[in-house]
Amino acid sequence: MALFAWSLQPVSYNFAIQQSDGTLVDATESTAGARPVFGSSSHILPLVRVVNAVAEPFKRWLIPLDVEAMTRMAVDMIGHDDDFGDPDFGDLADWEAFARLVQVADERCHLFGRFVMKQTFISILATNLKIQKLLKENPEIEREVIDRPVILAAFTRTGATFLYQVLADIYKDELTPTYSYEIFGGPLELSDPPQRIENAEAALSGLGALNPPMKLLHEWISAEEPEDEPGWYLHSLTGLVVPFQLPSEWHHARIYEPASQERNLRLWETLNKIRQWQAGKKQRFLLKAPEHLFGLPQLVQDHPDASIITVSRDEKSWYPSSLVMTQLSQYMFVDAQVEDTIAFTDRLLCGQRRSLEVAHNGSYDLLPVRFGSYLFEQTFEVVERIANHANLTWDQDTQARANDVITKRLAWKNKAYYKIDEFGLSRAAISERLKTVCDHLPEPN
Repeated sequence: MALFAWSLQPVSYNFAIQQSDGTLVDATESTAGARPVFGSSSHILPLVRVVNAVAEPFKRWLIPLDVEAMTRMAVDMIGHDDDFGDPDFGDLADWEAFARLVQVADERCHLFGRFVMKQTFISILATNLKIQKLLKENPEIEREVIDRPVILAAFTRTGATFLYQVLADIYKDELTPTYSYEIFGGPLELSDPPQRIENAEAALSGLGALNPPMKLLHEWISAEEPEDEPGWYLHSLTGLVVPFQLPSEWHHARIYEPASQERNLRLWETLNKIRQWQAGKKQRFLLKAPEHLFGLPQLVQDHPDASIITVSRDEKSWYPSSLVMTQLSQYMFVDAQVEDTIAFTDRLLCGQRRSLEVAHNGSYDLLPVRFGSYLFEQTFEVVERIANHANLTWDQDTQARANDVITKRLAWKNKAYYKIDEFGLSRAAISERLKTVCDHLPEPN
């Protein structure tokens, strides 16, 4: 009984204090200035790891990943009129990428990962079917107009999510953000009666119990908190979340292809048209995702009235953060390997570096924001610049509200240190790696 109780206890953090020379000294949680330390180690709940290990030989039998069976489940969720022939899942998803991702999951996922990915695959199918059904039954949705969106074309792990949430709080009467329940509960309500918010709360609670560092580092707070929309692009199969969860160089390289960028753009347009149609009123959407950065030329062409802000960060500070976040994420689905995490981070760095060069060397009317090693120090000034760029209100009342919002959100911030030596790297090695890493990326498998 005691062993079972232990297996339900989350893996405890190590705490440390950083010295003036950058080295970390072990500390207790109660020590002033102590922060949690994360590296390449798994923090998945011990019981889950035990079950994964015991079930490894039987995982395919216990949780089969059969596309035909999952498709039938999705159709049963949404419903289908046989008079219209085969179910229409549309072309907003890359179905070749879907089939290959199911194969990756079948080969790589442990038991718990198979369970989560099976639900994800069914959700991807059901969401695409629901979109096509809504469009067929309500052709007026296509006539909705996306008006002057404010878009953070944002490098991952740059502090852009914090900036996004600050903007959403300040401009709650002017802008419509995405919310956590529209990510964790799915971009569309698939249940009757509605269950998205409840599903999202359950997912967030489960994440906090199973893998506490993931929730802490991204600061997922509640289902009704503003949240950026990269999770939507699971439903196109050409978004960054796909290889972030499951190691697949093929899927990662696919993200940067023009066809994928066009598909992602059409997906967010369609989802926001549906949201606006369901709301029954015009909305000015606030969006944030790396996919907007990758697809910037097409985005500018299709939405010349968009207010676009690129967000990036000092690469030497960014690289360790991305390493640790990726490793912690992949443990949820596979037995994460350091070499996969490094390969992901290298390809991501180079893809986003090229995209930033395209953005900043072109004749685009955009606002560049670049944070340094210490994030959030100029948040108020950045918000003022965005307000001017996007033609948002910036009177005395708004400025006072901005100060209040930023102060409150900073009080929630969780800071951590990263043990990059567990990845076989040092800060000096990362600095050297950044100089040449994009010269020799391997061909994707």
